[in-house]
Amino acid sequence: NVSREMLQEHNTLNAIRRQLTRKVLKQLADIASERPDDYTKVWDNFGAVLKEGLHTDGSHHDELMGLLRFRSTNSDGKLISLADYVAGMPEGQDAIYYITGESQEAVARSPHLEACLARGYQVLFLTDPIDEWVVQDLPKYKDKPLRSVTQGDLDIPEKPEDKPDDSKTDIGPALAVGRALLGEKVKDVRASKRLRESASCLVDDEGGLSRNMERILKAARQNVPTRQRILELNPEHP
Repeated sequence: NVSREMLQEHNTLNAIRRQLTRKVLKQLADIASERPDDYTKVWDNFGAVLKEGLHTDGSHHDELMGLLRFRSTNSDGKLISLADYVAGMPEGQDAIYYITGESQEAVARSPHLEACLARGYQVLFLTDPIDEWVVQDLPKYKDKPLRSVTQGDLDIPEKPEDKPDDSKTDIGPALAVGRALLGEKVKDVRASKRLRESASCLVDDEGGLSRNMERILKAARQNVPTRQRILELNPEHP
């Protein structure tokens, strides 16, 4: 009478598991390096599983980070690695920017991208449900922190020639009216540093539960309280 648990926890099987994992990760790294078109097919079929591994298997964190691929605002539908992203960062950029959402089409239209696009900063599209957990396990890459463009006060400095005249963009009275009208429907109403063309957007607190994560948890029938969001108004919008 041999239990399944006895076999699963056997030292020999543990050694086989470790060897198989190392071999598979090495093979995937070789395909990604030598045959990127083939790796795109692998990623499109199994990328979500590899990202799940990043969340569940800390012993292979570095190897899995090297295998991660993303589409982005600059990639024209092609996959890029985190190493590609960092290598292409313009001077002055100090973070890796990303946006999570339900689909690539939806996030590509988001007004939250505007400040990054204006400065030529690439934004990664994270549209798999597992991505919300991945970013929790990937706070930085090569000393570059990962930052969501939909959370917190995204302060990306303007180019000197594009800096607005503060005397013409003081919307303090409008913000006060917005707070009075909306009351507890929002957490705050503030001037936006991320918008360049759109009139307004809603953002989440820094480090808080994102609206996309709320959507995923509710779809899984989890009891998630709706959180107040912050309304940002574009001071330069007519």
